[in-house]
Amino acid sequence: ATNAEIEREFKSKLGPRKKRGQGASLTSVGEYKKFLGVFIALTLHDGPRRDAWRTKRAGIVPPFAMGQHGLSRSRFELLLRCWRLRREPDETEALDPWWMVRGFVDAWNANVEKNFDPSFKITPDESMFFFYGRGMPHLSFIARKPRALGCEAKSVACGITHIMIRLEIQEGKAPMTKLKYHAEYGTTTACTLRLTEVRKSIRANDRVG
Repeated sequence: ATNAEIEREFKSKLGPRKKRGQGASLTSVGEYKKFLGVFIALTLHDGPRRDAWRTKRAGIVPPFAMGQHGLSRSRFELLLRCWRLRREPDETEALDPWWMVRGFVDAWNANVEKNFDPSFKITPDESMFFFYGRGMPHLSFIARKPRALGCEAKSVACGITHIMIRLEIQEGKAPMTKLKYHAEYGTTTACTLRLTEVRKSIRANDRVG
């Protein structure tokens, strides 16, 4: 028998080769929540993503050991490859350049307001979402940030727990002038009022104008 015939016979016994992820079990709501938790926790991990599943200590730094939460690295990578947030916009959303992320930000703000009671120290600041080359309707440039170009979001956080409790995307000069309080107080004060209007007190920094 020739090498080609031996190879064909060998492959016929193995059966068709499965594509990556083919035959994997369906996910559940609980597993999806674990996936989101791991996805967020990995933002605190400094190093290659694969190292977050190591269980051995590296020097004095304890391991992340993400597998202890019930989601293996291979399963996480599979879910990450399959993860899609995109859908077709409805008629109203089609007019909003931020429609793909606005629902997420609104849901975050509503969920935190419902389930978290912050301390009396509420600190305004800003955050930066990095720009990777596509998909942002408006870009801001802040030279003092580690990565200066991206989507700016004004935010407020609890000064005791350091939990971020509200976000507001900065959509550009013209759109922001149409928001609440702007006509009466101007850009900076209006933004601070919108972010803190449901809170009883505030400990401000240089964001309050």
